[in-house]
Amino acid sequence: MIYDNFLMQESIDGFSGATQNIGSYSNVGDSIGMVIVSIYLLFLGAFLIGAIIDYLLRGFGMYKMGKAEGKNNPWLAFIPFARVYFQGELGGEIRFKEKSIKNPGIWLIIVPIIVDVVAVIGYFIFMIVTMVGTISTDGGYASESAILGMVSGFIVFLVIALVFGIIYQAFINVLYVLVNHQIYEKYTSRNMAIIHAVLGTLIPLYQSVCMFIFGRRAEQESERRHQMDMDNSNAAYVEIPPYEETKSTEDTNE
Repeated sequence: MIYDNFLMQESIDGFSGATQNIGSYSNVGDSIGMVIVSIYLLFLGAFLIGAIIDYLLRGFGMYKMGKAEGKNNPWLAFIPFARVYFQGELGGEIRFKEKSIKNPGIWLIIVPIIVDVVAVIGYFIFMIVTMVGTISTDGGYASESAILGMVSGFIVFLVIALVFGIIYQAFINVLYVLVNHQIYEKYTSRNMAIIHAVLGTLIPLYQSVCMFIFGRRAEQESERRHQMDMDNSNAAYVEIPPYEETKSTEDTNE
């Protein structure tokens, strides 16, 4: 009897200990989950704040440039997609030795769209080929050669997508560098314009900060030219004093 009670007590204590361990593991899992969610929300909030800052700095900068340069629609700087085209318009025609890009803003819009369409088509083709290969297996079981073929196809697809993405990113970055270089060169030296344009493709928010700073310079330069024009117009207009006007009239009558 005493032995049975001992065994029962041991069983209860063991069950309680196991329950406590499970509870502690559950608490640890909940804590880790909360930490992951908190980090995710932190990064999401930082991304949204950065996107808003990027939108405002770049928008106000290009708007001031467009207004200072007498563009017809400087408000396009705040319209999604249209602001990309307007950025190309601020840069102007890109000239090479024998060829030129007359409308870089259109290329900045069209190239990403074409790449997205090609990426979606390639993804669907890959998924269809994979599904067909899976269905065509005997009795639902893929042979070793079939598995190797699917893995090889997946690797080839990833390599092609990676190479295609690198080529696209290089092309679009070079195009942005050329456009921004011509924008910045109006407000700084040629070498500094190149440096700023290159860094704008590497450092987040760098391009937007440059746009805002140079937009302010464009605004100040426009105000300075306007003030000089007003001063020149005032200097050109010389009012004749009344006594000189009377004397001139008398001389004419004589």
